[in-house]
Amino acid sequence: MFDNITQVAPNLWIGSYPMRPPSEGFDKMIVCCGDLEGFKDRFPNTTIIESPIDPHNPTAENAQLAVQTGRAVAGWLRRGLKVLVCCSSGYNRSAFVAAITLMVMGRDSHEAIETIQKAVERALHNQNFVGVLKNLEGARAFIPAMGAG
Repeated sequence: MFDNITQVAPNLWIGSYPMRPPSEGFDKMIVCCGDLEGFKDRFPNTTIIESPIDPHNPTAENAQLAVQTGRAVAGWLRRGLKVLVCCSSGYNRSAFVAAITLMVMGRDSHEAIETIQKAVERALHNQNFVGVLKNLEGARAFIPAMGAG
């Protein structure tokens, strides 16, 4: 487990599990795995939300959960809250949720992926996540609902 945390958009960071409270003082932390053991004790002033996503091949249920999470994160960002989305290494699951958040806020999948990868070079190297992002954008009924967040 590392402490690599990178800002990818205003008030939005991605990274690996922080072992100690980051100096940025996040309002919300999304943990993209199923293991929250010890998180709430280490971060008593941060709201921690579990959003478990398969680390290798995101399922339809994972995509639906990531969209719900992305909508929530977009709403928090619009209210000026600081959000960290984290997973084991900070490259795919956290970047996936962050990219969906950027799509909710009006970017297309290409812009969202590019923004994340400019900030974190190894982000979204798993093409399964990239494919899901492009498919989500392709589902036109999904886009208006995203903007409503």
